[in-house]
Amino acid sequence: MHVVHDGPRQAPPLLLIHGSGASGGFWGPVVPPLAGRHHVIRVDLPGCGQSPPAPPYDVPVQAGRVAAVPPRPVTARDGARVADGRGRAWAWPGGPAR
Repeated sequence: MHVVHDGPRQAPPLLLIHGSGASGGFWGPVVPPLAGRHHVIRVDLPGCGQSPPAPPYDVPVQAGRVAAVPPRPVTARDGARVADGRGRAWAWPGGPAR
C-alpha cells in the first residue's frame, strides 16, 4: 500500500484514509496545518491512487491492511487518531474520538 508521511515522526499519529474512488492526495489541502502538530500518515487504499489492486476488498481485510500502516505500534494513549473520507474521526484503535 502506498503511504505518505508528513510532520514529525515523534508527534501524535494521525492516519488519513480516503473515501471510495479517491486517493491519499484527497487530503493534500489539510495536511500542512495538521503536520505542524501531528505525524500525518496518508494511504492509498489498494486499487486507488498509487497502490496496485490487491483483492479481496472486504472490510476485515482492508482494516487489517490499514492497521499495519503505522511505523510503530500506537494506541489511543499516544493521542493517535484516524480520519476517513466521510468526515468521521476515530480514536486509535477503536471507537469514535471524544
